[in-house]
Amino acid sequence: MCEECGTLTRAKLPSDVHPSGYGVRVVALVALLSGLYRHSQRMVQSAMQDLFGISMSLGTVNNLRLEASNAVESAVSEAKIYVQNSTVVGADETSFVQGNVDGCNSKKSQAWLWVAVTPVVHR
Repeated sequence: MCEECGTLTRAKLPSDVHPSGYGVRVVALVALLSGLYRHSQRMVQSAMQDLFGISMSLGTVNNLRLEASNAVESAVSEAKIYVQNSTVVGADETSFVQGNVDGCNSKKSQAWLWVAVTPVVHR
């Protein structure tokens, strides 16, 4: 803010800077730690701080997870169509207790994870 006239100014971010302040590699790492390695949001938060000195709130961890999920949405849709049209599909399911971190599961219902396996999934 200008001390003389009180006008508030704000520079625009360069085009190569993501609006969240975190680049695609940080988003991918948060998704990897959360998904494949099944770390809680607090564990991801701690790992990012301990390993890289990147400080982020738990809300940011969740937002980056959602960003990564949205980024692969079309590829997941393509794989789903491929599996649905396959003649040979192996399947399995497992249950787990789901929390309410994103606010979409206020009853903290039990959730199910289904896995479908085909010989090959093409893009």
